[in-house]
Amino acid sequence: MKLINLVRATSTMTIATISSLSLCHATFASNFIVSTAPHYNQKIAISAEPKSANDYFDLGVKKVAQKDYRVGIINFDQAIKLDPKLAKAYLGRGTVKILLEDLRNGLADLDQVLALDPKLNSISYIPNMKPEIFYMMRGVVKVQLDDYKGAIIELDRVIMLNPKLTSVYLYRGMAKFQLKDDQGAIPDLDRAVAADPQSANVYTMRGMSKFRLGQKQAAITDLEKAAQLARQENNTQLYQTVKALLDRIKAS
Repeated sequence: MKLINLVRATSTMTIATISSLSLCHATFASNFIVSTAPHYNQKIAISAEPKSANDYFDLGVKKVAQKDYRVGIINFDQAIKLDPKLAKAYLGRGTVKILLEDLRNGLADLDQVLALDPKLNSISYIPNMKPEIFYMMRGVVKVQLDDYKGAIIELDRVIMLNPKLTSVYLYRGMAKFQLKDDQGAIPDLDRAVAADPQSANVYTMRGMSKFRLGQKQAAITDLEKAAQLARQENNTQLYQTVKALLDRIKAS
């Protein structure tokens, strides 16, 4: 395999591995519903026979807190049918769809939240849901949908709102890496390494960015670290791919 093809193959596998973990990170997207459950159960009486949009929203929250996601969506659907401008119902339904890996439809619901409530005032009362978390969720989903330019716009907003949210730098660095903006990717991946120095995937991406910039020795250093960590993680596929890439780079 030619060196350039090996770089591409390693890049594809690394991004696929991180993307497969993205939904784990995106779990925070529904945390606002789960963490709201005690609030609803203790402070709001759930109507046995819901009638209003808010009644169905409350019931949807309760069902999602019970991990009955499909029924939760049905209740959010009904809330939206009764009040098509109820932004929080789109937020609830969108986050659940994202958890169920219905990413495009989940993102469409989040788009509707912004259309109805661009200042996100309607979500401010919900525990754990802040504007930066909302935009982080959108950015992670766009990375998974290969909309890297769109993801960067969302993640830039996150950093403006909360530059201490360290996981944002991983996803923005990943998006820049995929766009071959290596000069921009490396500082973000530096922050990602500082936050998680045991991630083989981050070292792999940073090493490949350095290689593409002609920083051969720095690339080798990162890729050797990536191989070491991949072996420790028992990630045989990543280890073998990075090792093959290393061998080719050293021989070039």
